[in-house]
Amino acid sequence: MVNLLRGLKRCHATTLFGVSIVTLYWQQKNDNHIRITFHLSKLSEKTKKIIISFADVIWLMFNLVVVYVSIKYVMSMFEYPYYSQTLRFNLVYVYMIVPVGFFFLFRTCFTDDD
Repeated sequence: MVNLLRGLKRCHATTLFGVSIVTLYWQQKNDNHIRITFHLSKLSEKTKKIIISFADVIWLMFNLVVVYVSIKYVMSMFEYPYYSQTLRFNLVYVYMIVPVGFFFLFRTCFTDDD
């Protein structure tokens, strides 16, 4: 019974990962962006631009906070290393993905692909 549950958990994780990759590929191919704009369609163009700009500023501030805090955390992991139990390597290299990824998210807000 335990092996069946482990197999189901592994199958669920694999399916979730596969669906995520396919969704990202489809969005990239069709130039889609996840943004809920139905409630904005009832507003004037000026009000819509103000609200979207405000939301983008909040998103940028969130990205900057995550980058700053994660860099501080990664730097502390160089000072006080946290090693993997099985592979015996410093996990700082795994945790570096967070500030790098959010930096690229921040950077994409200023690139114009049109």
